[in-house]
Amino acid sequence: MTQGDWTRDTPAPGLVVPQPRKGFRYGSEAFWLVGLATEDGVPATALDLGTGSGIMALLLARLGANVEAVDVRPEWRAGWDVAVAESALAGSVDFRTADVRDVAVGPSVDCVVSNPPFFAAGSGPAPQDGWRSTARFESTATVGAFVGVACGRLSPVGSAWFVVPVEREGDLLAAVPTGFHAARVVRVGVRRVIVELRKGMGEAAVEVVDDRGDRVVGWYAGATR
Repeated sequence: MTQGDWTRDTPAPGLVVPQPRKGFRYGSEAFWLVGLATEDGVPATALDLGTGSGIMALLLARLGANVEAVDVRPEWRAGWDVAVAESALAGSVDFRTADVRDVAVGPSVDCVVSNPPFFAAGSGPAPQDGWRSTARFESTATVGAFVGVACGRLSPVGSAWFVVPVEREGDLLAAVPTGFHAARVVRVGVRRVIVELRKGMGEAAVEVVDDRGDRVVGWYAGATR
């Protein structure tokens, strides 16, 4: 990791998140998910599937959660090490280089967050940059694998939070295993959908949110408080 190749961002007080200057960088969705996932309190334990730079895991750990965070690309390790060493975390993060399917078995967690690859493999031209390609297009694991692992690791009262493009809402919901249901579906603007999954049966509460409105501002404030 050289200074010229990476930036050192400070998205919340006391938090340092290195990420590549060129390539995939975190976006608004990370703050949306963490803000929503912590509206009713900070979970004691969490799992971040496809963590990338670690932004969601680090935001959760800063608020006091103990987080397991997984990504398939080993190049992220240099940034993770700096983030953990230099950030003020009330909780902890255990970063792992692994495919999401490799963590299907493990301790139950109170919260799962995931911003999985947005597009199915072969559904469009993949970016030449490897970071962007892995982040945007399914490679080793499908959205169904992300959903299956998340549900399998949830505690009885836990929640799994996903954000996907509107075009993939159906794919995500179709992958929800028996015994789980979509508790909330939040459509943000015209491009993104956030889905909360829980154990048991029930009807989804559907909400439509302006992507520049007060609700989104509140998620940012909650994620960085």
